[in-house]
Amino acid sequence: MLHTILWPFAQIWSAINFISLIIACFAGLFIFIKLRKNSSYSMVSIGIQTVFATLVIYTLLQMVSPGAKNEISNKTEQSLIIGTSADFPPFAFMRKGDIVGFDIDIIKNVAKKLSKKLVIKNMPYSALIPQIQLGKVQIIAAGMTPTPARAKRVLFSKPYFTDDLIIISKADHPITSLADLNDKEVVVNDGYTAENYMSKIEGPILRRLKSPAEAFLAIKNGRTYAFATARATVKPFFDKNGSNTFSIFSIPDTKEPIALAISMKFSKLQAPVERALSEMKKDGTIETLKKKWKMA
Repeated sequence: MLHTILWPFAQIWSAINFISLIIACFAGLFIFIKLRKNSSYSMVSIGIQTVFATLVIYTLLQMVSPGAKNEISNKTEQSLIIGTSADFPPFAFMRKGDIVGFDIDIIKNVAKKLSKKLVIKNMPYSALIPQIQLGKVQIIAAGMTPTPARAKRVLFSKPYFTDDLIIISKADHPITSLADLNDKEVVVNDGYTAENYMSKIEGPILRRLKSPAEAFLAIKNGRTYAFATARATVKPFFDKNGSNTFSIFSIPDTKEPIALAISMKFSKLQAPVERALSEMKKDGTIETLKKKWKMA
């Protein structure tokens, strides 16, 4: 939860260019007023000096600001900057202070094959694509499903895992069809494929929660009727808490492919990442990781 609380401040920090411009403009206005009081200068001279001073101030602010340097360009040769949202087990989640999961292991193996170190940035899922578009991260490894809308903003690898969508409810009111959800509240996780799918279905009343953990808690406490998600997501919860009190309905004809998203600003990474994933598929690494995270 800490990264969610701090995220707005990180966004203000990343907007330093705009802040620098505002500061420079105010400084320029102050200089203009000061020079205007000195009658020895003509208006043309005052205008030129004000513009010059404003540009100098803005440039200096850019030079000293953290946003002035491309944080990735200095690390690109040695590292991969990865964005994830560590609240989506088994793909990415926190364990004893570390970010772990299937997708984290996938990208670790990719980085190893590319002889690069990993820098992992944890953030809300909804922030991942905006951040990769800005060039703040190079690759997203967060259980992300390619969609036509997302493909306009990022480059996707070939999928390396496919899951299906399910509806979870309490055992005392099992779901047998989507029609059972008419006028019922259904929880979805904001930004994930299940949300996109359910938003196109007429009848259910959608409630958006940040993580699967929050969704399961809502079902367990009777605060919602059902939860729509990917099948792989529920196994860690059931392994820990049991599944006897829940009912699972598989949504027909739904497949959720999982892939890495690559920044268009770093399109040269796509080919080597694809090669690494292809090698991992051939040598059995991906199947081994599926078994490790109980996804096979």
